[in-house]
Amino acid sequence: MGIGTGRPGIEDELCELGMPVLPPRERLATVRETVARLRDLDGPHAHTAPFMASARDTDPAALRAADSLAVLPDDPAAAAEEVQRRREEIGYSYFVLGAGSADVLAPMVTKLAGQ
Repeated sequence: MGIGTGRPGIEDELCELGMPVLPPRERLATVRETVARLRDLDGPHAHTAPFMASARDTDPAALRAADSLAVLPDDPAAAAEEVQRRREEIGYSYFVLGAGSADVLAPMVTKLAGQ
C-alpha cells in the first residue's frame, strides 16, 4: 500500500475519478489521518510495521511469519483469495505490484479480473 500526498500530474487523474483536488496542506493532513487509522487498525500485533525495523526482517519468510500485509501467498489461487479478503475486510481497492512480479502474479490477476 502506498500512502503519500500525491505526485506531479495527480490533479488530472483525481478530476477524472471525480475526486477532490486538495491543497498540499490538506493532503498532508489526510496522510497523517490515514497513518493514524492504519496504526489503530493494526492493533497490538503491529503486523504492518515491525518488519521494517531492520533489514534482516525483510525476507519473505519473516514477513509471512509476522502476517505482514506486504506479502502474498505463493499459490496464485491463495494470493487471489488474500487480495479479495483484504478488499472486503480492510477496504483496499488498489494494489500496486512491481514489474518484476508480473509473470509470477499474472495467474492471480487473471483470476481477479473483473471482480
